[in-house]
Amino acid sequence: MNDWRVSARPVLWRPCTWLQALTRGHFDLARLAQPQLRTRRRWIVGLVLILGTALTWVSGTKVREYELAQAEAEVDRQLIAVAEEVTRRLQRYAVAVVAGAGVPDARATVSAPDWQRFVQSFQLPYWLHGASAMGYAPLKRDASEQWHAPVQRLEPANTPVLALANQNLIRDTRMADAVMTAVRANEATLSPRMTMAGEESHVVLLLMPTYKGGQVPLDSEERRRAAAGIVFVVINLDSLFQGMSQWIETKGSFSVIDAPIMEDPEMLLYQSDIVAKGSHTHSAEVIAGGRVWQIQFKELAGQAEVPDRGRSQLTFAVGALATLLLTIAIAYQVALRERTERQLQDSQRSEDAIRAVNEELEARVSARTAQAEQGRKAAEVANAMKSEFLAMISHEVRTPLGGVIGMLRFGLKDPGLAAGTRSSCMWVSRMPRSCSRSSTTSSTTPSSKPAK
Repeated sequence: MNDWRVSARPVLWRPCTWLQALTRGHFDLARLAQPQLRTRRRWIVGLVLILGTALTWVSGTKVREYELAQAEAEVDRQLIAVAEEVTRRLQRYAVAVVAGAGVPDARATVSAPDWQRFVQSFQLPYWLHGASAMGYAPLKRDASEQWHAPVQRLEPANTPVLALANQNLIRDTRMADAVMTAVRANEATLSPRMTMAGEESHVVLLLMPTYKGGQVPLDSEERRRAAAGIVFVVINLDSLFQGMSQWIETKGSFSVIDAPIMEDPEMLLYQSDIVAKGSHTHSAEVIAGGRVWQIQFKELAGQAEVPDRGRSQLTFAVGALATLLLTIAIAYQVALRERTERQLQDSQRSEDAIRAVNEELEARVSARTAQAEQGRKAAEVANAMKSEFLAMISHEVRTPLGGVIGMLRFGLKDPGLAAGTRSSCMWVSRMPRSCSRSSTTSSTTPSSKPAK
């Protein structure tokens, strides 16, 4: 049999082997119930309580970290969703349409039917929502073979602006002169030519964003010569993002920067009113109208926090309850074992006392029995001696008495014997029989009292 002191060491100091110890019989509660092992039993109860508390704390902490990681991942997903939505809206709105006759030797202007067909081929009310100005200017080549855009005032009577303005699609037409000045100074940014509306009209996209500082970015000479005529839209990003700011700014802040010149603070296209102080950021590049814009998002402080700590609190509660129940169960078993041990000890002491009393009684009975046996033997010896004595006395008495009785019997035969004498003689003659009967009775009857 294994010694508990040897087998208990891995049980006490390596909790991972408790199950193995229980299955292999090393962890014996009967041995733990021994009086000299009560201290170890209490140590085991305390160790279970400490280990259960530590395990509960670690589990709750891990669950809390998992909840925080999920919250951070959710914030990242929200930021990415915001970035994708802003990207879609920016690519949808931050463009301007340039319709031209094509190559430089084409017509200098675009006829009204061509323009109408071009307008009808697009859902202009959809993607001109954020436009603050719209205008039209043809490109012409001067005597020095240089292309330029002469000043042409936009009149509602001869331009598509009238139709769009009547449909409330252009919110602000007062920027037309400033836009025409920018086009004339070759400060408009044109993208490469495109074939749209099913015709070889060499339609190109024009990007003219309005910056916070009011500047319009410059572009190369080749791109300024890309079309024979242009129709442009100036995009005001403040009005563009106004419709979505309430949704975005509840989740964080964002800014739009003109990437090629993003080190210039004047090139900041848009900055939300809310300044986020969170730790999660997300950046996305948007290519629209031939330019690269950088959109930066930052989540609001506290968005990654977990307001509801129900899962971690439930883990703490369940762990604490399980630890408490396990400790109570072990303590109850230990207390039950100790009570059983005390009852066994009391029963053992009672049995020892009863055994001692029984042994004393047995000794006394044995002594009394021996004394009775000795008395019986002494009585038998006395009876034998008495019988022998009576027999001898009877013999000694009968011999002379026989002669006397014979003489009396002979005298009784005498007819002349007096009556009184005859009566006395007859009484004397009967005495031997009485004495013989008494001696026989005395010799056969044992003594009822043992000799002491």
